[in-house]
Amino acid sequence: MSYRLFAHNLLEPDPNTVNRILDITRVGRPTRTLLSDYFLETANAFLLCTLLLKNIHRLRSKYESLKPKFQPETHNSLAFLDQFTELSRWFDPFISSGSRIQSTRTGCLNLLKRLESSRDKTRAKLKLVNGLTHSSGLLVLALTTTLIVTIASHAFALFIAGPTLLTGRFKPVGLRNKLTKTAARLDVAAKGTYILSRDLDTISRLVTRINDEVEHVRAMAEFWAGRGSGRVRGGEEVARELRRCEECFSEELDELEEHIYLCFMTINRARNLVAREIMHSNDPPDCAYAPKSK
Repeated sequence: MSYRLFAHNLLEPDPNTVNRILDITRVGRPTRTLLSDYFLETANAFLLCTLLLKNIHRLRSKYESLKPKFQPETHNSLAFLDQFTELSRWFDPFISSGSRIQSTRTGCLNLLKRLESSRDKTRAKLKLVNGLTHSSGLLVLALTTTLIVTIASHAFALFIAGPTLLTGRFKPVGLRNKLTKTAARLDVAAKGTYILSRDLDTISRLVTRINDEVEHVRAMAEFWAGRGSGRVRGGEEVARELRRCEECFSEELDELEEHIYLCFMTINRARNLVAREIMHSNDPPDCAYAPKSK
């Protein structure tokens, strides 16, 4: 199974389900675009983590096959140096993934700004509607009372028709409910995006740390490989450095792998919360894991 198919099968909800949810739910075009972008960004991050996991497994397998050869009693210095040079090429996709992680995180941060901006504007509209609803109620009462007193002969008709005429074009209840649901949907998506950006930042730092270790040993191997008569000593130096870094390198790969699996869980949980909020906006979402909204 390819890792892209692996990611597609584990991602929750999957893209087809997301499209159905957005299609059957009454969501305004601007909000739909933002929510669609949210699901797209999180799917891209999920795929990125899947590819990183693939590279970790390949690296660990290759590294384990080479590890017995840099033990003092078994390794051949010249052969080992050539083998390590070959191994170092396996790190290239892993090293280049650093820029892709940063690009994905930048996309998440840009999306977060858009979600927060739209959410805050929606909340401001909701506040305005609530204020207008209160004010219009007082205005209707005052005007109705004035009309009753001024035109006594038509008091009853005006008392009945006045509020309807004055408020017939303003329906605050429906608008208030729509704005409340929209703000809630955007808020849950913003919180999920914030958590994802933090996870990607952690993964980026772990990848950078591993890359620094690899580049250090690779630079040493390239130095000794080009010294001709010094290649025997070079193989010994590289093997000694790898023995020194062995435990640390293994721990760093384990830590990165653990954070990637945590990121899988975080992405799926946040996506499910957003999907649930879209379908059932009247139910309060369980967002205890996320930071408080600004």
